Amino acid sequence: MNYEKQNQIEIRESKTGYPVPVVNGVHLHSSYNPTKEAESFVEKFDLVIQENRNILVLGLGFAYHIDRIVYQMKRFWGDDFQIMVIDPLNETEELLLENRHLEYGDNVILHSGLTVSEVYDNRDIVDFLSTKPAVVPHTASFNLFQDYFKTLMSFSAKTDLNSISNHISNPELKKYILNHESKGYFELVNSINSKKSKWNKWDYLTLALNSINSPENTTSREEK
Repeated sequence: MNYEKQNQIEIRESKTGYPVPVVNGVHLHSSYNPTKEAESFVEKFDLVIQENRNILVLGLGFAYHIDRIVYQMKRFWGDDFQIMVIDPLNETEELLLENRHLEYGDNVILHSGLTVSEVYDNRDIVDFLSTKPAVVPHTASFNLFQDYFKTLMSFSAKTDLNSISNHISNPELKKYILNHESKGYFELVNSINSKKSKWNKWDYLTLALNSINSPENTTSREEK
């Protein structure tokens, strides 16, 4: 779904002089004092921030909430933390960078304008998600783009071997996957377990990865 073409974005000035993005008539931050609003918002996540050095933020807006999260993360973690922000609108990030000066360094990574499939095709994002970060949904953004964020959080990766092979860089392993008679990942695992011949190195690798990711799907077998 292309959110860029479906939404109208404008910038208005808050009563306290801060720029605020307005999407389809909805203010993504307080029209009076967005920084004060951000402080109150982040207070609700103080315990989460204290216990998690990796935070996934759903919704960018003009990043007043990100400013406050960074401030709190530095209090508890120094520079040893990572924040990743995902937002469906690329234009929001473009306008943000035009209207505000951000100094987050490498501690904050912004991803905007990606479809849900593109999010999960991005190795850096997937690697970050594998750390099981705490999730902080920015209220206004989440409410405005509920379908996007709910789909993002409930996404199920494709298990057919053609889709899996697209994420494999090793040519031998890719060939092994594509040449296998099985059509799906779990069918592949089961077929390896039922083989009468000796396992090859890629069989072992596949089962090893499967035992890490979903041990309930792997059955033990004594090698003959």
